[in-house]
Parts: sequence; structure tokens; C-alpha cells
Amino acid sequence: MIKLWKVIIVDDERRTRQGIVTLVDWRKLGFEVVDTASDGYIAVEKYKQHSPDLIIIDIKMPRMSGMETIKNIREQDKAVKFLILSGYTEFQYAKQAIQYNVEGYLLKPLEEEELISYLKKINTAFAEETKYKENKKHDQSRSYIDLIIQQKITREVSYFFSEKMKWNYYAILLIRFFDKKQLDLVDIVESIKQYVTKEEGKVFIKNGYVGVLVKENDVGSNSEKVYYPVYYCLKEQNLAFIGAVSDCVEQLESIANCYQQAVSFLQESFFYEEEYMITPYTPMIKERSIDKAADQLSDYKAKLFYAVEIGDDNTFKKLMMEVIVLLAKSAYTEMEIKQQVTTLLTYINNKLSVQHPEVQDKITNKLSDVVSIQQSYSVKQLMSITFEHLKALSSVIDADKSDLIVKRMIHLINKNYDQNIKLDTMADLLHYHKVYLGKIFKETTGEYFKTYLDKVRIENSKRLLLDGFKVYEVAKMVGYTTSDYFHSKFRKYEGMSPSDYRKSKKKMMKEYS
Repeated sequence: MIKLWKVIIVDDERRTRQGIVTLVDWRKLGFEVVDTASDGYIAVEKYKQHSPDLIIIDIKMPRMSGMETIKNIREQDKAVKFLILSGYTEFQYAKQAIQYNVEGYLLKPLEEEELISYLKKINTAFAEETKYKENKKHDQSRSYIDLIIQQKITREVSYFFSEKMKWNYYAILLIRFFDKKQLDLVDIVESIKQYVTKEEGKVFIKNGYVGVLVKENDVGSNSEKVYYPVYYCLKEQNLAFIGAVSDCVEQLESIANCYQQAVSFLQESFFYEEEYMITPYTPMIKERSIDKAADQLSDYKAKLFYAVEIGDDNTFKKLMMEVIVLLAKSAYTEMEIKQQVTTLLTYINNKLSVQHPEVQDKITNKLSDVVSIQQSYSVKQLMSITFEHLKALSSVIDADKSDLIVKRMIHLINKNYDQNIKLDTMADLLHYHKVYLGKIFKETTGEYFKTYLDKVRIENSKRLLLDGFKVYEVAKMVGYTTSDYFHSKFRKYEGMSPSDYRKSKKKMMKEYS
């Protein structure tokens, strides 16, 4: 009889729960839906009742949120797998759940192909874990390594390594795989064993890593020798990975610390290139303070927005690279960097939606691309994902044609006259000298850039004055730093003060009423 993995579906909307139950052929994919729940409290009880292998859960629900439910169950069970259901507006909640080791995010409305893809991946992972558990029974050295890492060293284990194998020094080599495609770690272990002899090291699987307990020498140089055949073995299989090597130790009791040391190195692998080998001598990327980076990040928001809006992909690629490098060189963790980039891209998405309502739906749809940021496994990949997202946004608003540059400048002025807009900033973004840019603007509009901006501000200020706002309030609302400066500009273009203008207009309106 074929084993079916048990599934519970949790969503506060009955139609959504029923829809998911009937969306795919669960048995054909190796699963069975054993129950559903309408909120987090019921989900916890259903979990205790059924001990499911997979829980598909809405992130935002009344009483107990999806994230609270995941946290509650995860404290009891580290093995159960989760798939998160999330709407666009709930994505800020969903990205926080990454710390609870969820399998992925399903955006509403749920699509059949996306769900099937995740279920196939999870089914493969279950099968792999089961296969490994079975193979483990027949592999004495792997069982011994497990005991050593758990610091449960028996006489039998000690005899095996010290007397039978005659090992005097030890180190741990760990491999982390980045591929999101289905991996069979057991097959990978078998392939590595073709390159690493039993005398050189013992290959094992632990917590999703492939490792080698290396027979070291007194100077700790064997680990590097072992890594290179492992490297070529994995390259032949076109796998994306990174390695980490621990210190060399003499005592079996110290191997558990070696394992934890290698794991801690791999937790920093986001900051390194693929296929790199992190060692105890590798400098860690931690230089600046978070406060300093946070101050600088705020300066990039407007520049990035303008660059995307006018379709200057060279500039927004450069700016985004500067942002990510800044974060990578700060004291931010991998998760914090992803959250900062997600927040920044969400800000740009939202502002573009407001500024371009005619394509708001298309811009909003692009927000789903941001989910992949949480799945990025390196700074390099994060840069690539981010650039492609910004490029897609830019193409949506059709701002990538050079012959529209002056029209885009006019559009930006009309939309952002209340901001600190300068010709220098636009010149930097457009890669033109400001003198040349000013010249073509004058030829197209008949006005100097600053004059045009002033006239737009004054026209908008007249409307605000008649709406009853005070002069100093209007000055700030149209982009002038002081009311005196606004007063002088208004008199220059209208021949009277803002107050006199309001009085004259109100008098005129009263006469006609």
C-alpha cells in the first residue's frame, strides 16, 4: 500500500478551503487531505488529532493568525512542513514567517500549477527523508557521526574511530545546496563517496546539509584536499552550493562544536559567492553600523523611484547595487537585508501605482515577483532578482524610450512639484550634463526648467489658497522651504501677494454669486 502524506488546510474562508480541497488530485500527487480548519486555534487541535505531514495555512486570520499558529505548532514539531497562503496586501506578514522554515508562499487567488509544483517538491523531500532514514540503518559510520554530533559518544563509537580507524585529528566539511529544484541528498552522498575514500572521510547527511567528517592531519590541511574532489563531483551535476570547513580538533568530544562552527559559517553563506569554501580564516563581512546604513538608505528611495519611472535601467541597476552592497557590508543579517529590500521595492511599487493609476493593476501584479526575494540564496542572486523586478516595473509604465525624456521630466514635475526637485538630480538620473538637459527642456517647453517648475508650483498654490489654507501652509505644500520665498515667487508671476490674490478672487466670486 502506497503511503499518502497527510494534509490539513487552514483558512478562515470556507470557499477557499473547499476550493483547495478540490483544486488538485491529491492522491495522485501522494497526499490526502485529512481535515480542514477555519482558524488557528482549531488548526492546533486538528494538528494534535491527526499529526499531519503538511499544513497549508492562510497567514492572516481572526483570533490566531497564521504566523502565530505556525509558531505554536513549530515549538512542538520541527518536522511538519508548512505552505503559506497570502494575498498581496498580506505579504508583509508572510515574509516574517521565513524564520519558521516554511516551504513556500502561495499567492491568492491560488493557481493549480503553482500548488502542484510545491506538492511535487514536498513529496520528493518526504521520500528523500524516508529513504535516508532507511539507508541510515545500514550505515554504521553515519549513525556514529549522528551520535558524535549529539555528544552521545559511546565506547563503541570511540573504539570505531580511535582504534579501528586510527584517526587522531578531525574536522567537519559541510555543504549547503542552493538549488530550489528537487534534490536527492542520498544520491548526492553516494556520488561524493566515489570521490572521497573511507580513509579520507565519512560522508553523512544532517539537517539538510551534506557533510564529511574528515580525517585530519596535525596541521589541518586535509579538509581542503577533500573539498576539491567534492567540488568537482557537485559541479559535474550542475548543482549550486557553498562549503564550510571547521577547525581541526583532536578529541571526539569536540566534533559537535566543529559541526556547529561549520553551520554558523553556512548561515553567513548569503554574503559569499557560490562554490566558495568558508574557513575559520575567512573574514566575516561586518563593518558598519545599522544606524549609519539606515540613514543612507532613506536617501536612495527618491532616486530609485525617479530612475524606475523614467526607465533608466542603468541608473536604477547602479543605485540598487549600491543599496545591497551597503546592506551587505552593514551589521544586517540575511533576513534583515531581504526585508529591507522587500520594503524598498514595495514602496516603489506603491508609489508607482499612485502616480500611474492607468496601469495600477499591472504594477500591483508585479508585486508577486517580490516573493522570490525571500528565496534568494546569495547577495548576487538578490541583485539579479531585484534588477529584473525594477526593469519589469519600468517596462509597465513604458518609460524606457529616450525620445520621451523631456515629457517624462514634465510628468515628474507635475506629479512631484511639492518635492525638492532639481535639474542636477534629473541630470544625474538621465546621464546628461545638466546644461544640455536644461537646453533641450527650454527648446521643448519654451521655459527654463526652474521657471517651469515655479509656474507649476504657483498654479497649484492658487488652488490651495482658495481652498482656505494659510500662506505658510501653501508654501510648504507646493515645495517652497520658506513662506517669504514663496511670497516673492508668487508676486513675481502674479503681480500681487498670495493674500491679495485670495482677497481679489473671493471678492470677484462674491460679486458673481
